[in-house]
Amino acid sequence: MPVLSGGQLGIQHCHIFSYLKLHEPRYHQHRMLSTYFSDAIFGYATSFPKQNDTIEDVNSYRLLKLIPGISSDILSQIDEDIKQNLKHYNCDSNYGNIDEYKYIIERNQKFHLNLSFMYQRFLAVDNVYANHSLLTYMMSVPCKFRFNKQIVDEIFRLAFPQFKFDSLNAISSRDFRMKSSSFQWSNKISGKLEFTAFKLVNRLNALLLLLGRGKFQAFSPYLTENHLWVYYRSFLKQSGPVLERLLQEGIINKEQIQYFSKPPIRAGQINPFFQIIGLERIIR
Repeated sequence: MPVLSGGQLGIQHCHIFSYLKLHEPRYHQHRMLSTYFSDAIFGYATSFPKQNDTIEDVNSYRLLKLIPGISSDILSQIDEDIKQNLKHYNCDSNYGNIDEYKYIIERNQKFHLNLSFMYQRFLAVDNVYANHSLLTYMMSVPCKFRFNKQIVDEIFRLAFPQFKFDSLNAISSRDFRMKSSSFQWSNKISGKLEFTAFKLVNRLNALLLLLGRGKFQAFSPYLTENHLWVYYRSFLKQSGPVLERLLQEGIINKEQIQYFSKPPIRAGQINPFFQIIGLERIIR
């Protein structure tokens, strides 16, 4: 995946592509109805109240601080690229924040729609939500309705009144209209208890990662993509030779070797470790 996409797509996102490739002849006559870009238009990255931020507030800068030893020349070039990509951002527009702007105008094109393009090697793909008119309309909707993708819940509530969505035992990270009893943002007792269970399972799995290096994990109904476990189980043993190769090529330095030799136990910090694996595949 990193090689085919020129480094745009990480190796951790290859599961659907790999499945389609493995069963290629079976799906030639099928069509995939994709939900890619739906997060962008329905408010996945929206904030409310709306933030009056600037380019300097974009998450890219916070991510850069995670990786040590980046030279000033490279940091300067990255800074220039970020500002070039986001130069049309206007905090007076209807974006909830600059990260939503980036998510819509860059992240989805380089990631989700790029993935969709890759799937078309095996079958036709309909990206019904990647529609400019729909995007333009949704961006006219106030942030308070797009925040937390609440508008999706309202659409389902109106379309399927026979279901009582307020009481569904959903495992989504979104709490329906702040009334669900099933997840952590609820102020109900059952929600608080489940939130406690959610955190305990996370901490148990962090401990199991350190002890078992990916061999064991406790089941969590809240996880849909467990990239941490995938890295520890499938890529940790490869990391040593990969880092040595990149060091020999002059792509990383010894300070960065130390950083990438110690994978995190937090899911939000694992992506650069996959990118290092992918980078070595590209230059191999």
